[in-house]
Amino acid sequence: MTEKVRLTQKQADTVERTKAVRGSRGVVLGYVARDTEIPNPTFRSLSDLTFDELARALYEPDSYEVEPLFKVGDQIVNINGVNFVNGLNVVEVEKVSEFFVTFCGDIGALKSNVRRATPEEVKDEKECRVWAEADRGYGKFRYGDVYSHNGSSIHIDTAKAMDTANVRYKAGLVTGFHPIESYVRFEEDSNA
Repeated sequence: MTEKVRLTQKQADTVERTKAVRGSRGVVLGYVARDTEIPNPTFRSLSDLTFDELARALYEPDSYEVEPLFKVGDQIVNINGVNFVNGLNVVEVEKVSEFFVTFCGDIGALKSNVRRATPEEVKDEKECRVWAEADRGYGKFRYGDVYSHNGSSIHIDTAKAMDTANVRYKAGLVTGFHPIESYVRFEEDSNA
């Protein structure tokens, strides 16, 4: 059996609308065959499909399935830029219902108010959480910290080392850091 074509909900709705309008199947398929964007915005979402995918969806019965908008484990952001609970920008979907996604236990949002987070947004959120766990502002090094750069551990012990760390961090060249607060002393300092 041939695998079904996977469509977004918008594409599936458009396929059904196309099937309902007499003569439109061939016209829409012709645009895709010529690798031309469909000029009518009503049908434009179908331009993302290959010719074979679209032909199957339009002409073969039961040939496609609709991808769920969200699934458990997806990382989402609020579309209006407002943070979620506890200042989080990105949260993980824990439950999906017809109209809502649930996260952080029992907190939910309308599906229409969220979207999947980009990989960059997920990375930034993880970094923010690391800095917060170290009781720091985002990207705030302190004297005594050690950071990783090109496989080396570099100690921040001078103003120049601090400036270098900040420049490298902003350029995305720092791969991690060890905050001074987590330093464990095994003996009393003899100079104290």
